[in-house]
Amino acid sequence: MARVKATPRRKTTSFPKDSVKNLGNLPGYKRPAPGAVRPRNVARKGKATIAPRKKPAGTGKKPLKRTFPRGTLALREIRKLQQVTNLLMPKAPFQRLVREITNEIKEGTRFQASALGALQESAERADGVQ
Repeated sequence: MARVKATPRRKTTSFPKDSVKNLGNLPGYKRPAPGAVRPRNVARKGKATIAPRKKPAGTGKKPLKRTFPRGTLALREIRKLQQVTNLLMPKAPFQRLVREITNEIKEGTRFQASALGALQESAERADGVQ
């Protein structure tokens, strides 16, 4: 069986146990008055910190722009544009128009959503070509 290292116990006091009884001998220690109640939630003062010096405007270095290998940004832009299809005409009116035209030709024609999307994209692309 593997040996497990024991973690050392933390000390709760920063001074030896013998000196706990003689707190009155410590410099700067004042005994509380008998019957005095210590306030529970007293805001503690934080450590004093020195504010950094302010530099005059225009003297600091500009952060360097991150450089990517060649073609990385172009490929990222292509992927982004392939995912987004900004259609000129709203989908619902276009679908109504397509269904109306096909019902004149044949009643009860049904379409897949992807087919209507492909029709709309091709119609808008063809509109821009002419």
